[in-house]
Amino acid sequence: MRHKAIGDWAENVLSRMTLKQKLGQLLLTRASVQDIEELVAEGLVGGFFAANHVSSERLEQLKSMSSIPLLIAQDLEVGFTAGSLKWSSAMSVAAAGDSRLAYEWAYRQGLEARKAGANAVFGPVLDIAMNPRGELCGIRTFGADPHRVADLGAAAARGYQDAGLLPFAKHFPGFGRGPQDAHIELSVLDTDENTLWENDLLPYRKAVEQGLWGVMTGHILAPAVDADLPSPVSGAIMGLLSRMGFHGLTVTDSLAMKGILYHYEAKHLYPQAIISGHDLLLADYQTPDRLGIAYLEEAVEDGRIPEELLDRKVLRILRMKEILENIAAQEVDRPQTAAFYQSIADRSMTGLRTDGKSFQALEADRSILFVIVSQDSVDVEGELSAGENPTSELILRLREDFPHARCEVIPLQPSTLEVQKVLQAGLQAEQVCYIAHTPTRCYMGTNTYMPGVRAMVRGMRSKIHTFVVWGNPYAAEELPPLEQYLFCYDRGPWVDSVARTLKGTLQPQGKIPVPVAVNRS
Repeated sequence: MRHKAIGDWAENVLSRMTLKQKLGQLLLTRASVQDIEELVAEGLVGGFFAANHVSSERLEQLKSMSSIPLLIAQDLEVGFTAGSLKWSSAMSVAAAGDSRLAYEWAYRQGLEARKAGANAVFGPVLDIAMNPRGELCGIRTFGADPHRVADLGAAAARGYQDAGLLPFAKHFPGFGRGPQDAHIELSVLDTDENTLWENDLLPYRKAVEQGLWGVMTGHILAPAVDADLPSPVSGAIMGLLSRMGFHGLTVTDSLAMKGILYHYEAKHLYPQAIISGHDLLLADYQTPDRLGIAYLEEAVEDGRIPEELLDRKVLRILRMKEILENIAAQEVDRPQTAAFYQSIADRSMTGLRTDGKSFQALEADRSILFVIVSQDSVDVEGELSAGENPTSELILRLREDFPHARCEVIPLQPSTLEVQKVLQAGLQAEQVCYIAHTPTRCYMGTNTYMPGVRAMVRGMRSKIHTFVVWGNPYAAEELPPLEQYLFCYDRGPWVDSVARTLKGTLQPQGKIPVPVAVNRS
C-alpha cells in the first residue's frame, strides 16, 4: 500500500503546539490505560502501549479525549487482540509455508487489531533465532535462516501495513545471537560488522527495500559498530538504518527493561535516545510521563535537543498519524479467517522420529498417560502477557479422542511430590505422551525444560511414545534420547491440530524452522 498524499494538516497542528505538547508526541506511554485520561486530554502523550486484553470501547474512549490522533500499539505476538480469533505464532507460519502465507497471516491480524482500535504493532519480529540459548526469540521469530526470516518478515510487514497498521519491525539490530534476556540484562551482538550487515540485518534491509514504515530498536550492544554505547543511545547503531535507506519512524523498546536501566538512568536515557536518532520512546512505566517530558524539556533548553530537530521529528510523527487516520478499517470475514488460522496450525505440525520411520499415531484403545507441562499467563513488573492458557481445552479434547487416557497437569517447575505422582501414574499406563510447554515468557531467564521435567522424562523413557514440544523447538535438545517428537509452535488453534496428529487423522507435514539436534538412542 502506498502512502496517500497529505496536505498541510500536520504543519498546522505543529504550529499550534506548546513545547510540552511537542515533547509529548515523542512518548508512547506505558502507564495503565486506566490512568492516562488527563495526559491524553492535555495532549502530552503521542500514544500508548495497549495490552491485548484492553477493550475496543476503552480504546475508542481514549481516542475521543485527544485532539490529536494517538498511536495505539500492541504486541500481537504475545497473544490476541480483545475479541479476536486466535492466530498462530510466527514460527508456525515459518514451519507451514512461504511469504504468501506470512503476508496473509499479518494482514488478517492487522484487520482484527484495527477493528479493536489499534493502529500500530510492535512487530514483526525480525530477530534470527541462531542461538539455542537465546531467551528472547522462541516462537515469535520466523526461524534461524536469515534469508527465510527476511522473506517472511518483509511479507508480514507489508501485510500489517496493508491492513492499516504501522509496523515497528524489531528488535534492531537483532537479539538472535545473544543468549541474554534484555528484560534482565543487556544483550550483546557479538559478531563482526560484515557478518552483521550480511546476516543479522538482512531482514531489515529487505523490509526497508519493500517500504517498511517503522523499526523498534532493542537494548543491544553491538561492539563491531559501537564498542561503548548500546542501542538505544548509540548514534552509530542508528546510523545503520540510514545506511540501508530507511526513512520511517523509529521507537525504542521499553525503557523499563533492566537490560538498559542497569546502565542508564531515565534522566539520561530519555533525551539520549532522541539525540541518537529515535523518533519515539516507549516510556518507562516507573517514570511518570510528566517527569519524562521534563527530562526532554531540559535537554531542549540546554541545547542537547535542538528545536529544529524536535520539530522535524514531531512533523514526521504527525504525518504518519495522518496517513493512518486516512486508512479505512475493513471488515473481518471471521469464518474464513478462522479456517485460515486453523490451516496454519495444521500445516505447521512437525513430526520427527530418530529411527527415520514415519510418524506413528497413538493407539486410542490403550491405556495412555498424558503428562501436560503447562505455563499460565504472567504479569511481571508491568510486562503483560495476553497469552491464553489452553490446558483445559486440551484436556477435554484428549479425553474425547482417547477415552482410556489419564491426564496429569504439572507446572514448569514441578515439586518432588508432583514428580513422584507422575512417575507413579506412568507405571500404570501402557503408553506415555508428554505435551510440554517451554518457558518462553520474559523474565524467566530460560527457554529450556526445567530439571524436574527432564528427570521425569529420563525415568519414563521406555514408555514415552511421543514427546510434544509445545513452544520453542530448541528445548528438545536437552531432553534424553527419545524415539518420537511432535513439534507445535504454540498460539492459535493448535490444540485441535495436535489432537488430530496424535490420533492419526492429520499427518504432520511442517518443517522445523531452526536446526534442532535431538539426542538419539
